[in-house]
Amino acid sequence: MSDIVTELKEQGNALFAQKLYQDAFDKYGEALEHASDSAAITTLRGNRAQACLLLQKFDDAKLEATEALVADPKNLKGWNRLARAYLGLRWLDEADAVFRLALRSPAQLLDATVKQALEQGRNDVRANRKPLLPDEFVKSVTQDCATRAVKLKEEGNALVGSSPPDYNGAYTKFTLAIALDPSSAILRCNRAYCGNCMQLFDLAKLDARVAIALDPSYAKAWARLGAALIGTKEFAETNEAFGRALELLNAQPTLSPADAKLKASVEQSIEGIRKQGEFVGVRRDAATHLPNAPWAKARNIVNWNYVNTMSIKESWYSSAFVILSAFDDFDAGVRAMYSLRQQGQYAMGDTTAIESISNALTTDARTFYIDRPDFMDQYGKQLNYEMSAARGFVEATSAESLMRLAKERLAAEGWDNGRESGARIAIATTIRAFFLQAVFHDRGTHDTTAALDLYETIVKFIEMGRREWADVPPKLRGSIFELTFLLGVERVYIEGLCGALKARQSLPNTPDTPGYLPRVKALAEKMIAQVALTDRQVSASLTPDFVLAFSYYPEAIAQYALGFYYSSKWDMHHAPLDYSDLLMAATHYVKSAELFPRDDEFRTEAIYQQLFARFRSGAPLRVTLPLLDELGKSAEETKPIWEYSATSTSVRRDYERLIWFADDLKKAIADGQLNMDSQILPDFLVEK
Repeated sequence: MSDIVTELKEQGNALFAQKLYQDAFDKYGEALEHASDSAAITTLRGNRAQACLLLQKFDDAKLEATEALVADPKNLKGWNRLARAYLGLRWLDEADAVFRLALRSPAQLLDATVKQALEQGRNDVRANRKPLLPDEFVKSVTQDCATRAVKLKEEGNALVGSSPPDYNGAYTKFTLAIALDPSSAILRCNRAYCGNCMQLFDLAKLDARVAIALDPSYAKAWARLGAALIGTKEFAETNEAFGRALELLNAQPTLSPADAKLKASVEQSIEGIRKQGEFVGVRRDAATHLPNAPWAKARNIVNWNYVNTMSIKESWYSSAFVILSAFDDFDAGVRAMYSLRQQGQYAMGDTTAIESISNALTTDARTFYIDRPDFMDQYGKQLNYEMSAARGFVEATSAESLMRLAKERLAAEGWDNGRESGARIAIATTIRAFFLQAVFHDRGTHDTTAALDLYETIVKFIEMGRREWADVPPKLRGSIFELTFLLGVERVYIEGLCGALKARQSLPNTPDTPGYLPRVKALAEKMIAQVALTDRQVSASLTPDFVLAFSYYPEAIAQYALGFYYSSKWDMHHAPLDYSDLLMAATHYVKSAELFPRDDEFRTEAIYQQLFARFRSGAPLRVTLPLLDELGKSAEETKPIWEYSATSTSVRRDYERLIWFADDLKKAIADGQLNMDSQILPDFLVEK
């Protein structure tokens, strides 16, 4: 550093010490005019960045810190100041990415003071809500910044292509390029690729989402998002992201070699997901280990004395009956499945496994879990065994083709030929096998299209059969044509539809091209009409688990689905200050909560969604505060059975934050800061 540079820098430091930050900034600028070595440039740019931070000129601070880091990427003060600039701009995702990048620096650079400053920065990010990328950050970029960003991008690409690849170095280059040109979708996409390679999947996901927001037709960004979602285990959204990438690639008249390679990679990823599935691995969480499992906890508290008080609804209106019945069926089916023995070309086993497992899932699909690594392989063997024994219709590809085959079998052999291979058992085994295959696609491989097509085929065939054989005694035609079985299938189907719609909504700039939204509404309304035809009175022949699972629960879930329909409709398109759809959503969530037993976690979720709709429609505290109290009460009421379920565990944090929020509101009301007419929306709900 030359004498004149040193003198001007010290003058700037003196002004800085007097809190004359603008004068200090200018003095450091004078010094820069004489500086030529990278060390001096790094120091002076860093000092100017700090002055800008204190002047709250955060955009200028961002550029000054970037210049310091271009001169010396190892300057951790520069990274801290760059992140602080993003924090001041409320660009919190980028601030978090920069703090985390700096914290990955070699240990010899991370002294205790610097590390503490960086970790405090991350805490400051967490203390704020995360907004989307603001438009003002991408409105205009100077030609000089854009040109320099391209140079940094090329340097980053070279590091990715080096042997071995230097993903950390490339990530650094792309981060600095983004600071200079935040309008570039390519830079975001490239950094997402590095993030995936470094297993920083949450950061890669954010980068890919921003790239898509900047350019919705960028197929590579959709592919990067899909890869990141695999890393964060958000499998339903993964298929949607890869599917969108494939749609965009297929829409191109010709593919470049790079795009052809990308398409092959996307197709391979989709196939890999279908083969593996999320649940193929062994599930070993608290929910499946006795005594934490919901069915184990339910067995300890279920009221077996309900028979003495059948007329008193409260004595049997409990989720304990439902989950316990479902588990007993599932357990029996799995035991039957593992009793299968093969010797050469011959097999001996139990032919009730598929019936028992499908009964379990139509009763309550939450009972499904895998605790053995060979489950899917064993199920495949059992499926072949039972379909062979029943001579099931493996060649059926649609409801119509299945009906044709069923009629041919019925004409040839009747409903029951006495050898357990008549039309009834062939039809039942085929439909139940289709149903289980749909569930595995839906909740395992997350192949949404395949799952929903199968559900639709099953429902269509059952309805065709109910009309075709309406005069055939139920015992002869089989239980799959009973309205209760149909409702059990439709219950799982509508949950899959809602999940598919939610996954699509979570992706930026993705229209509802499959038409999930109207399908949710149509199926929900149909289910409510069907439920009205069921018997809801518990008796010696109709036990609580059956009445609840095939009458009350289908209606409760259908009402919840209608709430989801109206809230999704509002999200997709609504006029300013028009909250009619949100009010409709809240009305259906109320009905859903009234139908679920008080000890079921689904009731808590219905209250939560009602509260969310009320908040977003601008309801005052006189409406939302009692709902907050009800949410807390409901969360406690479900713990005896559902405390460790996968659903409750994943949303408990959201519930707790709202319960704490209610305490803060009550304190603010007591202090006179708020009143019951105040309209308050929690920050952490704004981001949802």
